Amino acid sequence: CEKVKVSPSEILVIGDNSRDIEGALNIGARSIAIQTKISRMTNLEIFQKADEIIKEDEIPSKLIDAIKKFMIYRKKD
Repeated sequence: CEKVKVSPSEILVIGDNSRDIEGALNIGARSIAIQTKISRMTNLEIFQKADEIIKEDEIPSKLIDAIKKFMIYRKKD
């Protein structure tokens, strides 16, 4: 965050693994978890802590809207 001069609240992590979501949680970033075959083998307790969870087959219809929602939310910060 310091190198690119952004605050953690300006970061949105999108991932299909609990490590992705855990990384976001550790720095205070927002996160979208993509539920895939890989994510079923991950730490579901951490995965469930994502700000938003989208199933793999819902990506075309929901991912862009979820990203837009976080961008609008960020503008209000």
